[in-house]
Amino acid sequence: MHTPTHTNVNVSVLVDMTSNLISARAKRSSLGSVGRASRKRARPAKQRARVPGWASYVFGAQSARESFLAHKTQNDSEWPAFKEACRKACVARTREKAAGCATPARARELRDGGLAAFCKRRRTGAGRPRDSSSFAAEVRKRDPAVASLTPRSHKLAVMRARTTRERHASRCYTHHTTRITARELNVTLLHDWLELEIDRTPHITSALLAQLESSPDAVLAWSYWKRHDMGRLFSDPWASLASMNRDARAVLCHGTRIIDLDMSACHHRIALALGELYNVASLEPLRDYVADTTAWRQRIAREACVSERDAKLAGVIFLNTGGMSTWIAACEYAPQLSESLRAELKALQSCCTRIRDATLARERDALPAALHNANARTQWSYTLCDREDTALRAIWRAVSALGASVVMLVYDGLMLLPGRARKSTLERAATRAASDALGCTMPVLAKPMKLPKAAALLIEQRATIAKLRAENSKLRKQRRADHKTIKFLRNARS
Repeated sequence: MHTPTHTNVNVSVLVDMTSNLISARAKRSSLGSVGRASRKRARPAKQRARVPGWASYVFGAQSARESFLAHKTQNDSEWPAFKEACRKACVARTREKAAGCATPARARELRDGGLAAFCKRRRTGAGRPRDSSSFAAEVRKRDPAVASLTPRSHKLAVMRARTTRERHASRCYTHHTTRITARELNVTLLHDWLELEIDRTPHITSALLAQLESSPDAVLAWSYWKRHDMGRLFSDPWASLASMNRDARAVLCHGTRIIDLDMSACHHRIALALGELYNVASLEPLRDYVADTTAWRQRIAREACVSERDAKLAGVIFLNTGGMSTWIAACEYAPQLSESLRAELKALQSCCTRIRDATLARERDALPAALHNANARTQWSYTLCDREDTALRAIWRAVSALGASVVMLVYDGLMLLPGRARKSTLERAATRAASDALGCTMPVLAKPMKLPKAAALLIEQRATIAKLRAENSKLRKQRRADHKTIKFLRNARS
């Protein structure tokens, strides 16, 4: 955008107007007879009257109100011309701000030098030195677009950047790095799936799809970090196969060789091992859950009249020492709990709480210093996730030794390309590595990525269209052959 170097304003006239305005401040006492000022207990005019924003810019923040009102009450013929000149000056200022030229130094120049200096000045750099040690200067270096914002937006941008910096200060990145190319994923099907507008994480899916469609040889890469160097691994950038919705992930990996290895009831098995290690009494409720998690969830869903998802949520909430009311509030439909079922669920909750208390009583001092003042629930979560990370590292080493390449770490599992190794071989190696790392039985199984019905219909529709195109092409070839035969016969008769 073209930025004017000066405004089309008569500078001498404006300077004379400004000097008249400054001398007219003594007349502001006459404002008491204007409008509602004659009423009893009326507030001063400078608090009641509305002053446009350009007046504060021209006269300065301190003297804007009285100067503006004093000049306006003169009611002379110069007022429209002065107002138009100020409007043009503000238009030029707005254009310069949009080009990134508005800085505190320019504002001070305007207040000190008056309107004449504003009209005569040229664009000479940024004004404020870029090598300042302030946090706002660091934000401007990293994001030049912040310099073109309004003061309020600039303040909000700096606050957001400071919050991000403080949030990232506790991040500790590991040596893990995973990557995958666009050719190894089903990008076309994901594009059709996103157009249906039924994805539950469209912002993440759109971000990944934009990277995948940028080039046929596009490569997605992620690094991993832990908060306070402990706990669960998270990916950077956040948009990844792990943060995607399960259905969208199944669509993206459909028809590929990607395998999703998952530790079965990982945190519950770790908690059970800790309970046995520290001789916690009455572990039968947790043992029943771990013995067959699928059967347990189906039974709870049938007896409580809830979905299997809500039944699974009960095990997760109770493990993290949540209460019965927390689970009931999180259910899609209110569960119908009998006295025996309520007693069973409370026994599971009590068992998990006893294991947590016994573990933290012995391992609280080993936690990072940043977690010493955290609540017990947070400390317990970090303890479970730290052991989970130990198992993931062992699985990574085991599958890499067999020639598989890890694509993504997905919380308590990982996605990989098997290479020449069989699925059963990878499952056995991963189970052995995780069990040795944790000191307890930890089965690792390939989790089926179930394709949603809408995506299956898309594939069926695509197959039908391809079949019709093939039949149409076959008919066209047959018609050409028939046309050649007829033409040959006609030539033979003639």
